Amino acid sequence: MAAPICSSGHGSARACRHPDGFPSVIPETIPKAHHLTDKQDDTPKTTFAALGLGPKLLQAIDEAGYDTPTPIQAEAIPHVLLGGDVTGIAQTGTGKTAAFVLPMIHRLEQGRARARMPRTLILAPTRELAAQVAENFEKYGKNLKLEMALL
Repeated sequence: MAAPICSSGHGSARACRHPDGFPSVIPETIPKAHHLTDKQDDTPKTTFAALGLGPKLLQAIDEAGYDTPTPIQAEAIPHVLLGGDVTGIAQTGTGKTAAFVLPMIHRLEQGRARARMPRTLILAPTRELAAQVAENFEKYGKNLKLEMALL
């Protein structure tokens, strides 16, 4: 199997294109000390806390029943927290929506609201995806003083 072709990109990530044509982004922002290793298959693992998310967000994630981020979440969240752009390609059910909603909520929590003005706009190509994003925002942002509207 041929190795992916990588080049330096914006921020601290490498943009890669695998020989089969699928692009991916490999963020280099997760410190090696934050990787945990499962002894059975030696797959690098991490926790949501190690990704740098705030305590109220971590509480909501825990209450939702999640303790370990999926691979796309582990790769994307640190990069988005630093303000980088990410394009993620993964199968349905792998946590792509949470991979961008979690760092977005974290950044909104850290920022300052001004006179109830909108600070984020998310455009989705279908009603179903828009409803999924709204559901994720409500589930993970429930411990924060943030408002959301699904239009």
